[in-house]
Amino acid sequence: MGWRRRGRSGIWNVSRGPVRAAALVFTAFWLIATSSKNEPPRECYTGIGDTALLRVVVGPSQASTAPSCGGADGLVSGATPVFHLVKSKPSDGCIGWETRAVDGVVGVTVPSDFHSGATFFTLVFGRFTAPQDSACTGEWQIYLQPQTLPPVGQTISPLDAGTAQSWIVHRSIAFESAACQRLFTGDYCQDTFAVDAITAP
Repeated sequence: MGWRRRGRSGIWNVSRGPVRAAALVFTAFWLIATSSKNEPPRECYTGIGDTALLRVVVGPSQASTAPSCGGADGLVSGATPVFHLVKSKPSDGCIGWETRAVDGVVGVTVPSDFHSGATFFTLVFGRFTAPQDSACTGEWQIYLQPQTLPPVGQTISPLDAGTAQSWIVHRSIAFESAACQRLFTGDYCQDTFAVDAITAP
């Protein structure tokens, strides 16, 4: 049980109480980010090509009342996941990058269902299988974005993330099977981390 993704929109259907608040917050954020003015897509980012590999140096986790994933997929402070990116033009919002694969995480498969744009630099949906117990599965999501988008007519570079610019990486897992109850508390988990640096290896 837990969240279910509906088509390419990425909006979660909610099937159990404890997940409802988190899902509604994400849904509201998504709708506000993508439907406010329907402006044409604009360039918000510079410094990387139409295809790129970016290594994200994950910094400290931010305080949250939501249950933490505890590094179930290997994403913890100090981790360095690598995003395989392809530039993609959305219908509105910032022009972002699709992530075709993420190295440095465990138990995660990224399917050929890609998302980008709006306020996200990149947004990824995948499948999670707990390394400790393959019977525990769920929907995995991660996004990377700056804390503040640049004003219209200006651009920022992800390679300046860290001291020059504040970026975050957010990951959540919505568990689907009863086997997950032996490993995790509740139906979902999530963590938000500051980004210490982003480099192009």
